[in-house]
Amino acid sequence: SDVGLDKASRLLGQGLRGDPQDSSLLASLQFLSRSCRHYSAFCALKLWESQGKALTRLAASSTDQNVRLHAFKFLEELLRARSDASKNAHGTFSFAPGSGHETFSGASEATGLLLRALTDESQAVRSVSCSACGNLLSSDYLQVPSAADLLEMLPKMASTREPSPGVRSAACYCIGKICSVTGEMAFRQREACAEIAVKLMRNGAPSALRECLCAAEALVRVQASWALAALAESTLLQLQVEPPSALLLSLIAM
Repeated sequence: SDVGLDKASRLLGQGLRGDPQDSSLLASLQFLSRSCRHYSAFCALKLWESQGKALTRLAASSTDQNVRLHAFKFLEELLRARSDASKNAHGTFSFAPGSGHETFSGASEATGLLLRALTDESQAVRSVSCSACGNLLSSDYLQVPSAADLLEMLPKMASTREPSPGVRSAACYCIGKICSVTGEMAFRQREACAEIAVKLMRNGAPSALRECLCAAEALVRVQASWALAALAESTLLQLQVEPPSALLLSLIAM
C-alpha cells in the first residue's frame, strides 16, 4: 500500500543520511533485497525510485566490501523481479495496480553501476554483478549504451584471464541467460536478437566458454556446458526465422 511504501521510504532515508560505511546503510540495502524477493515488483520499483537508487549509488562507492556486495545483491534482486514481471508484459516492466501504470526507467543507471562493478577488486562483488547482468532484458542490451560494453566484458570474465572460479561460473551463467532469452524472442524480434548473438560471438564468447569446459572446478564446467548449449540453441532458432539475419549467417560462415 501507499502507506507501507511511505514507511519504507522513511526507513531507507535513515540509511541514505548515514556514512557509506555506516551499519544503517547496510541494513537498508538488506531491507531492499528482501523487499524485492517477498513483495511485488511494483513495490520494488517504487522503493528504487524513492530511495533505492540513491542508496545503491552511495553504497557502490563504499570502501567496505560488504556494503558494496549488498548494493549489487539488491540490484540482482531488483532486475530479477523486473525480468520475471516482463514475461507477462512483452519485455517491459509494467504493472497496473488499480488504475496506475508504471514503467521502470532505471535500466541505464543500473547497467552503468554493474559495468563498473565487474572490475571491482572483490571477487564476491564481481560474481554477484555478473549474475545480476543475466537478469537484464534483451531490450536493455540494445537500448542502453553501457550494456553493449557488458557484452564485451562478459566473455573476458569467463576466460582464464579471470582468476576467480566463482566469477567465471557467474559469467558463464550470464552468457547462457542472455542466449536463452534471445532464443525465446527470436521469432518476435529477429534483428534485435541476432544483433546480440553476433556481439557475443565477435567478443569471443564461444572460445571463452570452450576454455571453461576444461576448468578444474566442476561448477565452471557445468555452467559453461549449459551456456554453450544455450548459445547453439539460440543460433539455431534464429536461423529458422525467415528470412534469417544476413549478419548472423555471415558470422557463422566465417
